[in-house]
Amino acid sequence: MIFRLIALISASRRWLWTVHRRDRGRAFVLVTLAMAGFDVVLAIVSALAVVAMFQIDAPVVGLILAGLSAWLALPHRIIEHVAIPRGWYRIAWGLARFDPRGDRERWPWLCAARAAARLGAPAAALTWIFDRPHRLDGTQLAAHGFIAHGRGDRADARALLRSLADVADPAPEARELAGEWLALDAAERGAWREVVEAARALARPGRGAHRMPVAIDDARRRAAASLGWDGPAEPLWPATPLSFLLEGVAARLLARADAPSPWGLWTRWMLAPRRGMTIGLVRIAIERERGAVTETVTETVAVTETVAVTETVAVTVAVAVTETVAVTETVAVTETVAVTETVAVTEAVTVAVTEAVTRRDPHAAAVRAHVRALAVPSPDTAATAIAAWSAVVDDPHWLVAQVARATALGVAPELAVASVSAARDQLVGALVELAVQTRARVPDDSPLGTTVATRARSRILDGLELSLARATDRIRARTALSALDEWRGFLALRAGYLEATAGGGLELERVAYPHADETFGDWAVWLWNGRHEHIASHAMSAWLFERALVVGDAAAIELHGKNGALRIPEG
Repeated sequence: MIFRLIALISASRRWLWTVHRRDRGRAFVLVTLAMAGFDVVLAIVSALAVVAMFQIDAPVVGLILAGLSAWLALPHRIIEHVAIPRGWYRIAWGLARFDPRGDRERWPWLCAARAAARLGAPAAALTWIFDRPHRLDGTQLAAHGFIAHGRGDRADARALLRSLADVADPAPEARELAGEWLALDAAERGAWREVVEAARALARPGRGAHRMPVAIDDARRRAAASLGWDGPAEPLWPATPLSFLLEGVAARLLARADAPSPWGLWTRWMLAPRRGMTIGLVRIAIERERGAVTETVTETVAVTETVAVTETVAVTVAVAVTETVAVTETVAVTETVAVTETVAVTEAVTVAVTEAVTRRDPHAAAVRAHVRALAVPSPDTAATAIAAWSAVVDDPHWLVAQVARATALGVAPELAVASVSAARDQLVGALVELAVQTRARVPDDSPLGTTVATRARSRILDGLELSLARATDRIRARTALSALDEWRGFLALRAGYLEATAGGGLELERVAYPHADETFGDWAVWLWNGRHEHIASHAMSAWLFERALVVGDAAAIELHGKNGALRIPEG
């Protein structure tokens, strides 16, 4: 009877944790409170039962009952408050097998990796944790992401944890911890929109988590029956009490209509850990008036307190409220404001350049725009500089004026035209370099713009084709890397492809896609058939399918659609 009751209690707690990951809002709050109440009731009932056993002279039964109660109630608290902070990865692994928060086969990897990260990811710990049979799945990606953070490589940790959105493996425990880490990382960088977007992202059970363009989303909805999607979408990054608090803070700082009320934010704060360290952040968010932060980002808000994290890896959130510097038409940019997602060009910059171009000295305006683009390189500043120079160089009177000026300075008439043409070519080269660096979408509605756009696209495609060719040679030579390094290579090459095609629009991607299809297609086949890394292979096929739909490659859509519909073998 007792063992049946214990099994029922254990199953109930696991069910509560499962429900806990499915929703946000009031349901999340209610389930969190229910879980806390469940633990309190369990502790009281267990204590009363143990006392009763001792009172009826059954101390052995009382001790056994006390041990079983501790086994049910204490593992996750010891893991979070003792084993992980002290780096006891072996103890974290052992206790995680009894923790109701996760699967007993997957959860130990995550707990042990988080504990090892606290030690700085020493080689002995990595050998102990990962020197056992495993395949690359969502749990492994999250574990290696935490290890990367422990080594101090935040960029690698961010890339690996974000890539959980690409794999078909559901891995709810891994996504929950990864989502919290990413929310803390974004908060530290002041990227509050990332926090909000992550909270709204959805995953489809059994099929991976893809935030896709509308066309791809519609195509997969039509294929839902054949691909086995069942039930409604679930959060891509399940909420934890800490990430739930950060989402509410982000919504208030961005003055969103769905931001929680002050009482709602205080409720989230009460549910989150480390309340003494997050109270300052909550006060800042509540004191912010609606409309203080707009979509054009005239202020960058960061957190003024430090948040110590026990849920994932120790991440600090340093908040500073920094004001952007308005760049006027006479400024030669002496200060740059760090905006982490994309450097936003403020309205003052655009107005200043526009006014200058319409005045009598477009050459000076072009110089000022170019200086700004070099000081604050971004797609917008680069496009503005190119447009400003187009207004100067494409003017038929410009060449005549420059030749006359050169002649007046003593240059031989036969050399004046060549000198001006050389100067123009030098300017085009500088603008091409700027366009390639920023991946700007160059307007090709003028002779200069067309020249810069053509040369920039050629440079970008040449670099992309070289990277794809190197990967293809390695794949066809069957030069194997570790499964994790294969995945890192895929992420890096995919990022290069997306970055290269972002500024050139659909036409550029249609030129680049066949090369990517050849490389990634061979890669996916090799990983599936030769390496049996089915989850990584499936992710590549799914991504190729998405891009094929974007560029309209019918053959690739059919091929990768079939590959993406293959069932991933268990184990």
